Amino acid sequence: MNAIRRLLGSKRFVAAVIAILVLVLVDVLGLEEAQAQALTERVIQVTLALIGSFTATDVVLAVKGKKTE
Repeated sequence: MNAIRRLLGSKRFVAAVIAILVLVLVDVLGLEEAQAQALTERVIQVTLALIGSFTATDVVLAVKGKKTE
């Protein structure tokens, strides 16, 4: 149960889940192919940027000794 709680508390996991939900929603809505492709690319780019920034922040905090689990 603790592992599930930690996973749900992870900003990286939440960002990935939201990205997947948006991508599924794009598919379900049946947007025009060009619009769907552009939106999909943007969602993936933003998600990767978010996960990268979360990781960089965690690394800096860990190096400074201020990272809390």
